Amino acid sequence: MEIIEYFYKGGDIMWVILIALVMEIGIILERSFFYFFNSYPVEKYEKYLKEKLMQSRLKDVPAGWIPQKGKNFWQSWMNSMDVFRLENSVLYGITSTYLNNVESPEEAKLAALNGESGRLLHIQERGLSMLSLIGQVAPLLGLLGTVTGMIKAFFVISSLGGQVDVTKLAGGISEAMLTTAFGLIVAIPAYIFHDYFNNIINNRVERINRIINLLEEYFHKEKVALEKVSALENTRG
Repeated sequence: MEIIEYFYKGGDIMWVILIALVMEIGIILERSFFYFFNSYPVEKYEKYLKEKLMQSRLKDVPAGWIPQKGKNFWQSWMNSMDVFRLENSVLYGITSTYLNNVESPEEAKLAALNGESGRLLHIQERGLSMLSLIGQVAPLLGLLGTVTGMIKAFFVISSLGGQVDVTKLAGGISEAMLTTAFGLIVAIPAYIFHDYFNNIINNRVERINRIINLLEEYFHKEKVALEKVSALENTRG
């Protein structure tokens, strides 16, 4: 219960810091669940994609991921979750866009890929600007509480005509120190999780580029092979 007592001793600024803390926790929990359920191992994805591409051009490759029935309910549920995470991953989204525009002119294909990449990146970054803002504002709120607490302490001294009442003076100083401490307690996790989530996003951007390069390489080789076959047929004709 000491935390609650410290909270009330911190003064009115503590309520603003508490609101920031609640918002921070909400963003961290929402983003954590989002990144978990929208992630998929890129190595596993590449292996599956290569297998499908070797079978045919498969414009509808994304439609081929169907949950496999397991030996029991738990295994079937895990397989379904695996597909759910795949279909909500950035890898799935960028693959779908590429395959839907594979026969489009190069400029149109690049425009579609850039548009989809921007859309996916916007979804990935949702909430992070607010988390960053909380990390920046929380220490300032703590500093504001420090200033108001010290002002109260000096008003106490002034009202007593310079005769210091240690008890009342300590109340103002403690308020100043408590708001600073709570502001930092809110700000530090916000900074940590903001950087952590940004690292996740940067990693996913690299995965997007990796999949695009894989698809570009495959379809370039296929195009060259078709041109060779066409040239050979023209020569025979």
